[in-house]
Amino acid sequence: MTPMSSFRIERQYVSFKSVETPNVHPVVHTRPGQAGGADPVFEDAENGPGLEHSRAAGIIERAREEAEKKSARIVKRAEKEAESTVAAAKDRAAAIIGEARESGEALRQSARAEGYNRGIKDAEAEAESRKRLEAGALEGMIDQLKRDYSELVDGTKQDLQALVIEIARKIIGVKLKESDEVFIGLINDAIDKLKQAGYLIIRVCPEDYARYFGGTAENGIH
Repeated sequence: MTPMSSFRIERQYVSFKSVETPNVHPVVHTRPGQAGGADPVFEDAENGPGLEHSRAAGIIERAREEAEKKSARIVKRAEKEAESTVAAAKDRAAAIIGEARESGEALRQSARAEGYNRGIKDAEAEAESRKRLEAGALEGMIDQLKRDYSELVDGTKQDLQALVIEIARKIIGVKLKESDEVFIGLINDAIDKLKQAGYLIIRVCPEDYARYFGGTAENGIH
C-alpha cells in the first residue's frame, strides 16, 4: 500500500460537493504468504485498487487549492480593511490635531484680547487714581498758597495803610488822621479785595497822575 502524506484541513476552508461515483464491488484477497486472518485488500472490481485512491487524492488536492485561494482572498480583504482602518485613523488623528490647533489658537487670541483689555482697564484705573492724587496734591498746594498770600497781605496791612495815607496827603495836601475810621475802613476793604483779586487798583485823575508819576494816564500802571 502506498504511504500518504498527512496534513490538516480547516473545515471553514473546505467546501463539499456532490460527486457521483461508480458502484464499487469489493473483492477480498488474501496477501500471498499470510494466513486467513490477514488484513483484506479492497479493490474496484472493474478498475482495480488504484482508481479510488487517485480519485480521493484529486478531491483532497482540489479542496486544498480551494482552501488556499479562499485563505488568500480572506487575507487580502483583511489587508484592505486594515489599510482602510489605518487611513481612517490617520484622517481622524489629523482632524483632531487640526481642531486642537484651531482651539489653541482661539484660546491664545482670546487670552491676548482679554489681557489687552485687562491691561487697558488697569492702566485707566491707575491713571485715574494718579490723577486724583495729583489733583488732591495740587488743591492742597493752591490752598497753601492762598493761605500764604493772605498771611502776606495781612502782614503788610499796616504798611499799606500808611502808604495810602501818605499818597492821599501828597495828592490833596492834607494829612489825614490815622484814626479816621471811615478812611481806614475803605483801606481795609481794598486790602480784602486784594486778597481775592490778587492785584490792587489805585485810581487818580490824569493831572495828578502826570504830576506825581509822570507820563499820561493811558500809559499808567496798576
